[in-house]
Formats: sequence, C-alpha cells, structure tokens
Amino acid sequence: MKFPKHVRKVAEKYQKCAIELYGQRFDFTEFYRFSAKFRKCAILTCNNEKYKRDALCRRHLQIYRKYKRRYKNNPINITDPMEKKLFDEVQAHYDSDKAIKAQNQAEAEKKDAENGKSNECIIKTCNKKRQPSRNFCAAHENAAYNYYNHDSEKNKKFLDEYRAYLHQKEEKKEALRAAGPTCRECGVTGEKNFSPDSRTITGFQRFCNLCRVAKFEICHKHNEPGKTCYKQSCIFCKLNDGKQPSKLCHDNEYCITTITRPSHAIFGLSCQKCFARKNPDNEYSKRHKEKEDIFGEFLKSTYSNIKIERNFCVHVTIPSGEKRHRYLDFYIKTKNFNINIEFDEFQHQFGYDTPCHQMRSDLIFEALESSGKKYVLLRFNPDAFTAKNGDRFRTCFAQKPGAKSSISDKAQWDMRTSYFKSRLDEWMQADPENLDIFNVEYLFYDGFDTSMLQEEAGSSSGGSRSGRKRKRN
Repeated sequence: MKFPKHVRKVAEKYQKCAIELYGQRFDFTEFYRFSAKFRKCAILTCNNEKYKRDALCRRHLQIYRKYKRRYKNNPINITDPMEKKLFDEVQAHYDSDKAIKAQNQAEAEKKDAENGKSNECIIKTCNKKRQPSRNFCAAHENAAYNYYNHDSEKNKKFLDEYRAYLHQKEEKKEALRAAGPTCRECGVTGEKNFSPDSRTITGFQRFCNLCRVAKFEICHKHNEPGKTCYKQSCIFCKLNDGKQPSKLCHDNEYCITTITRPSHAIFGLSCQKCFARKNPDNEYSKRHKEKEDIFGEFLKSTYSNIKIERNFCVHVTIPSGEKRHRYLDFYIKTKNFNINIEFDEFQHQFGYDTPCHQMRSDLIFEALESSGKKYVLLRFNPDAFTAKNGDRFRTCFAQKPGAKSSISDKAQWDMRTSYFKSRLDEWMQADPENLDIFNVEYLFYDGFDTSMLQEEAGSSSGGSRSGRKRKRN
C-alpha cells in the first residue's frame, strides 16, 4: 500500500529529520503499519482502502447503494452470491453502528436523568430529543447544512430558530461582560478583586481572590484558627492521608521538604537532599552542602571542646502513630538543654511559618522531651535578608552558577558568625528555670532587628537578636 503523494512527502521529511537525530537505526515501518489500519475498509474481511471519507470501500458502497434502491434492503432478491455476501456484510456493519448509537443514546439519557438534566432540545419551541452529549436535536444541529441542500420552509424554520437562539445567547454574554465579574460565593464585584482568566465570558475568574483561596487552596481539614494551612504544602495530608501536595518533595512518602523554583526546575519533583542522595555524581549533588560544610568548620574550630553532632538522627512518631526519622543539621547536648542548630539557606522562606512546617520541630521536640531538658532551636540564615529598619543585606557567599561556593563578603560572614557565637554561648549558660521548655530564635531572617549589633561590626555587617520564643502548653 502506498500513501498519497502529499502524505509521503511529509513522512519522508520527518524520516529524514529522525535519521539525522537518531541515525540509520530509526525506521518508519511501524508508522506505516499503524497508519494502514486506519485506511482500510471498516469490514474486517476486506483489505481494500476506504472510499474518500466513508468507513467502507468503494466496492461495498456500490453494491449496497445498488440493491438498497432496487430491493429496499431485502437481500432475498439478490441472485449473485458474491454480491449478496457483500450486501450482507454492509448491512451487518450498519446494524452494528445503529446498535452502538442506540446504546450510547440510552446511556446518555440515563446519565441525564440521574443528574436531573432535560432530555429535550434546548430550544423551547422544539419537543424533539437532543443528540447524545449535545444541546440540540439533529434538525437544529444540522439546520444550516439541511437548508443549504434543500431550502424548504421546514428547514428554514429550523435554521431561523437556531440562529435566534445563538443571537439571544450572545446578547446574554454581552450583558455579562458589561456587568463585570461577580463572585459566585460571596457576590462581591469589581475587577480588582478577581484574577484574569481568558477562558470565562467576563475575562476574570468565577470566584474572587479571597473565596478562591479559601475554597480551593486552604486545607480545611488541618487548618487552625489564626494559622493557615495550604493544600499544596500540607504535611499532614502527605503523612496521614497519603496524598501528595504539589509543593512537597515527590521522591518518597516521608520527605516533607518544600520544593520551589528555581530548585524545582533543577531537581525535578525531588528536593535538593533527595536529588543528591539519588544522583551522587551530579554536579549539584556534590556542591549542595558546601555552604553548610563551611558553617560546620566554623562550629568545629570554635567549639573544639564540645561535641557537636552533624545530621543527628531523631526517631519521631507522626500523628498517625507510625515511626519516622528526622535529621538535625547540628545537635549539641548539654546538661540542661537540647540545642538544635539549623542552617537555613535563603531563610527557608517558603511556608516555614505554617503549622504544617512547624510540625517537624514539634515532632523533634516531642522525641527529645523524655530527656527532661529544655529545647532550643537556632535558625541561622547565611543569605540575603531585609532588616527591620528596611536595610537590605546581601548573601555572604558567591552565587556564580556552577562554581564552588565560597565566602564573598568576609566582613559580613565574620559578623554573623560572631553574633551567632554570642547567642549560642548565652543559651548554653542561661538559667533553665527562667526559660520555656520550647525556644526558637531566628537569626538574620527578614525583619531581623539590627539595632543591638555591636558598633564595631560596621555598616557592611548585619545581625541582631531577633529571637522569637514559642510557648508550649
């Protein structure tokens, strides 16, 4: 079998491109075989090609049309056995098509009845049944085609009714566009309250921004008064309900790290740590902890007489009762405190104030609570932040893509590490009787108060005591 000339040219063009990309091993034989199936006559015992856009070949169509007019579908009067066989095959094909259409019609009517939808044509003056998955009956659906082929009064009436309905529908759309968007939930109006959406009639979304977030983006099952939990990053949904929020790591069912752009584009649907674990030879995997390594060297040299454990494993129990493990960046165990130091690059700024992400710290605290010691969590940000007074501070590290991380602002790094050391020393020497059992302090995050910094740190440095304590009942 040969393709038409224009089809062969297209196939040859794509075949040439495929050979250039993949070499001579690329073959279009399977493509030809696949396409040939759709060009055959619909009757399985026939190997002829279809006639134009019909489902049957020319031979079957000629025999059927010949005896359909002469004997009105009565094959008894056909004397030639071959022609009788062809006629029976065509008749069986059309009977099968009618049975399938009738079955589809019955299923559509049953579905409409269950949904309370009318089975009649949408035009009120018409009492005919509408077609399956359509709003119009066959007469109104094909009114233009029927009137073009036979301009009778009946066909003209169907066409006028069809055009009048479309005109009335367009007038309603124009009225909706003129009135502007209206929220289906709360009824608020005004374009400033809606997000654009080219798929709707008004050009704006059907729900206002507040209702859309409350209806579709908030996780109402795990939301708390005064705190917002979003479906896209709900840890409870992932760990308890087995769902996969779109902004949490997809690598496994246990990782609760948020994936964000541009890291999302680099590491796919995995977080940076899971990507590095699965692809240890990748360039990003070798360098994803270079900043943390530099901070670890600082802690090791500064507190050489204190045991500081890195990637300390804590076995926690999630709300469903299952056992999991969480890793601490740095862990110090003293006589009165369990000190957890987290090296938060770029402030871990996506979603760390939500109850879902705070659950990680809660689980770690509950696992260490049996020791009877106070829990201290210090979060250190080495990257850019905006101070409370509006001053902006750049990152301490060079950010050249593909290059090894290195300290680019030595004065900034010395100031931050010096202040961190003073805060850590103060926590380790503090009186546990005057502290809460759970204490959190954020260093060099947005909103950090720089007024208490030492004057000798200079204007190029940033940092201050902006510790935030969270009480536990």
